[in-house]
Amino acid sequence: MNYKLRAAVLAFASLLLSGLGADEILFRDGTEIKDCLVRDEGRVVRVWRRRDDFPGRSRIWPRDEVKSFTIRRGEAWHAHEKLQDLSVTHLELSPPLVGLHGVYAYDQTGAPRLKARTSSACPGRVKPALALKAIPDLGDANRLRPEEVVKGLKFAYEKGEKLTLTAYVKNTGFARAAPFEYVLELNGKEMAHGKCDRALGELETVSFSFEIAWPGADPVARFKVRPGVKEIASFNDEGRDVLSAFAFDFLVTRRRIEYWHRYRNTLGSFSWEDYYQWHLDLMNRLFAESVYPTAPQGIKARVRLNRIFYLEEVDDRSIAEKLIGPDGLIRNQGSWCFRDSEAEKAGKWWRPGGNFSGCVTEWSLPHELGHQLGLIDYYNFDYHGREAFPVASSSERVRFSHFFRHPRVMMHWHGPHLFHELTAEYLNRTKGKPRGAYGDYIFQTPLKSYIQVLDVNGRPVAGASVDIYQRGAKPIAGEGHLEPDGVR
Repeated sequence: MNYKLRAAVLAFASLLLSGLGADEILFRDGTEIKDCLVRDEGRVVRVWRRRDDFPGRSRIWPRDEVKSFTIRRGEAWHAHEKLQDLSVTHLELSPPLVGLHGVYAYDQTGAPRLKARTSSACPGRVKPALALKAIPDLGDANRLRPEEVVKGLKFAYEKGEKLTLTAYVKNTGFARAAPFEYVLELNGKEMAHGKCDRALGELETVSFSFEIAWPGADPVARFKVRPGVKEIASFNDEGRDVLSAFAFDFLVTRRRIEYWHRYRNTLGSFSWEDYYQWHLDLMNRLFAESVYPTAPQGIKARVRLNRIFYLEEVDDRSIAEKLIGPDGLIRNQGSWCFRDSEAEKAGKWWRPGGNFSGCVTEWSLPHELGHQLGLIDYYNFDYHGREAFPVASSSERVRFSHFFRHPRVMMHWHGPHLFHELTAEYLNRTKGKPRGAYGDYIFQTPLKSYIQVLDVNGRPVAGASVDIYQRGAKPIAGEGHLEPDGVR
C-alpha cells in the first residue's frame, strides 16, 4: 500500500464510531482498522466507518491490498427494530423451461449419455412409460446425437410467447407493513403498476402476477415496491433479473427461515431470502469479471432464482415431489436444497462466538451452484504422484506430481475467486442450453497441446529430454468407478 493510500486508511479509521461492530481488517502494509463493519464481496472488501453510513456510504479496497479480516458482531447488531421491511424475494417466470438434471448416465470413461429416469428415482410419482416417452432410447444416438433424443422437449421461449411473471414480496421486518405501491418494468419500460392494500404481517408474503410477451434476446425485468414509510432496509425493495438466465430452484424448511429471521445478516436485513439472493448477485458479478482471451467480455451467462419451495422437511421424497414432473423431467437448470441437520432440527443452530453465519460470505455456494451448471471440481486434475514411472535412460523410477496451474479459481477451491478460462469458454459456448451433463466439456480435446519444461526457478530448460506417459485406468468390478492402473 502506498503512502497516500495508507494515510487515507488512517484518516478513515479515525472517524470510526463504536457500536457498529467488532470487525477488524488488516492491510498488507500492516495498517489495521478495528471496530468497523466488513463485508467480503470477492474481488473487493467493503468497510463501513459508522453505523449511520450503513448500508450506503462505505470504502472499498481491492482484495489484494487486504491481508486478513475478522468478522465479529455483538448482540446490538442483531437488535430488532420495530419497523416493517418489504423484500422482493424473487421473480418467477412460468412455465419454466425443461432441464436435463437426473437424466444422464455416465460410462466407464465418464462420457455422458441421456437415459430415461426410472420410477425408483421418485417413488410413487413417476410412471416409467411417461419417462421413456420424454427420453426415448435411440441406442448410440443417446450418447452421440443427444439433440435427436430431446428434439421433442422445449428448451427456449419463442419471441412473442405469452408467459406469466410473478413477483413475490415478503415483510421481513418486525412491524406490520403498511399498504404500498409497486411497478413492473421490462427492458426499462413500465409494463404495470398498482397498489397493495393489504397490511402484511411479520413474514407474510403477497404475490403479483403479470402476463408478458417474451421479447427475445436477454430481457431484464425489474419489480419495485414503494413503501412510503421507514423500513429496516431499502436495498430489498427491488428485484431485478435477466429472465434468460439459468433458472435455479431453492428448497428450504420453514424452521430455517424463522431462525434466520432472528438475526441481522451482512446486508442489514433479517431475511434468509435476501442473503441468498445476494450470493447469486455475487456469482453473476464474478461471471462478468472472469475476462480472458477466449472470453473478452467475461462469462455472458447469468443465473437467477426462479422458485423457492418452503417445506416442513427437505428430504429425498419432498425434493422429488417438488422438482420431478409426471414425465420424469425437472423444470429448472439447477437447484439447491438447504437440508437441516439433526442438531438444527433440535434447535441447535451454528452461531459461534455470538456471531451468525449470515454475517459472512458463503463462498461455497457459488462453487456448488457451478456444479449445477455442469462444472466439475478442477482439483481432480491434481495428481499427487502415487505411481512410480521408469526413466528411459536408467533403471531409476521416479514419482511425478502435478498441481493445477491456476488453483485460485472458483471450481478448484471455494473462495472469492474468479471462474477459470475453461469455465468461461464453456459457459459462453453453451449459453441458453439446458443443464444436466457434468464435465462434458472436458471431452473437447484441443487440436494441439504444448508442454513447457521449466527448472525450479521457472526458467526454460534447454535441450531437455522428455519421456511422456499416460496414466492408465481400469474399472473396479462392481464399484462403478476407476482406479489407477500403473503406467501405459
